[in-house]
Amino acid sequence: MSDPTPDATVIDLQQQIDLLRAEVDRLRRRGEEPTAEPAADDVDAPRAATRRGMLKLAGATAAGAIASAGLAGRAAADTGYTTGGAISVGDVVRQQLNGSRPSEAGFLFATTSTPALTSNVAAYPSALAGWSIDRVTEAGVYGVSESVNGKGVVGEAGAAGGVGVYGASNTTGVVGFTTSLTGTGVAGTGGRYGVSGEANAVDGIGVRGAALGDEGIGVDGNGGRLGVRGYTEATNGIGGSFAGRAGALQVSTWLIGAPPDRGIAFEPGVIEADAQGDLWFCYKGGNPGDWRKITGRSTAGAFHAVAPGRVYDSRAAAPSPGTITGGQSRTISVADKRNPDTGAVTLANLVPAGATAIAANVTIVSTDGAGFVVCNPGGITSVDASTINWSAPGQALANGVILALDDQRRLTIVAGGGGSTHVIIDVTGYFR
Repeated sequence: MSDPTPDATVIDLQQQIDLLRAEVDRLRRRGEEPTAEPAADDVDAPRAATRRGMLKLAGATAAGAIASAGLAGRAAADTGYTTGGAISVGDVVRQQLNGSRPSEAGFLFATTSTPALTSNVAAYPSALAGWSIDRVTEAGVYGVSESVNGKGVVGEAGAAGGVGVYGASNTTGVVGFTTSLTGTGVAGTGGRYGVSGEANAVDGIGVRGAALGDEGIGVDGNGGRLGVRGYTEATNGIGGSFAGRAGALQVSTWLIGAPPDRGIAFEPGVIEADAQGDLWFCYKGGNPGDWRKITGRSTAGAFHAVAPGRVYDSRAAAPSPGTITGGQSRTISVADKRNPDTGAVTLANLVPAGATAIAANVTIVSTDGAGFVVCNPGGITSVDASTINWSAPGQALANGVILALDDQRRLTIVAGGGGSTHVIIDVTGYFR
């Protein structure tokens, strides 16, 4: 713990404050003495006005000295920080008089919760000037604005290498918070960095933005090249992490065609969404570059392999038994896994809701004559291609295929030719 004894600077400031207080008391007593109403040409009238001006100036000077002593006491109490010549009584007086902070005045607010600082601050109660220890140890700089468009803290850097707001911490570098429906947690404008946040702790946060309003924006980035940049050098670090109740990430469409083309050169690695809601990935840069569709409303989605399961067997008692003959059609559900002998459901939603297609083996057995079977999405009875064919009675044949489904996970089986057959469908996976 450092020595709590005030240094010479603080003692000298305290003496000046005592002298100023004595002068203020003397002028106040003189101002309270009963005086005759001066005549219009009374030569003492200007002197009285001068005394009143001196009283105001002395009061402002005393207030400035007390505030300056408070700043000096707080800065000197924090080991390693000094006020130097950056804070002066004159600067604080001017600030008190005109309500503005002079450009030559530098104010240092130190924040710490160490016992040494707490005890040192407690040793200078007169220097705190109304500041509580809790407020001193809570925040280094704390900005609050009650205005609708107000800003708590504004950082701006015009120089090429300047930093608007720089936050470094072992936990959170910069925290931005707004409860306004259109508020912005952190807004930074700079020649190089609008907002720069750095955190050295394993679980630290460089910049954090939070907005509770329905239309609020936690962090808003707008740049000539990069709006928001996330980067980490940690072995298991993540450049950016997003989460939200309505979605983790939204890729704006910008009303571009397919594949994406804005008449500009794209870089490889860019992800875009077109006006139809399809998602694209640029694997080779250029104008417009080479793209691959990742997913969209017209794609099957990701493939999910499953342990093979029988979803239909026309030999079983349920759900639709019997052979199918040329010219007939039959619509069946492939959602559930069924018992091969009885057709009873053994596993519901083997093919879940939202599936657009299945990978399956279509088998025909106990054939009669010759013919073919086509498996269409549910409700389509046209015959434009063949799924499997047979050419003689008593054949057992199988074909591995991918079949599109309707939105109810159904197929429509259509038989062609002059023969008949039993149909079996086993699912090995689905697209969703």
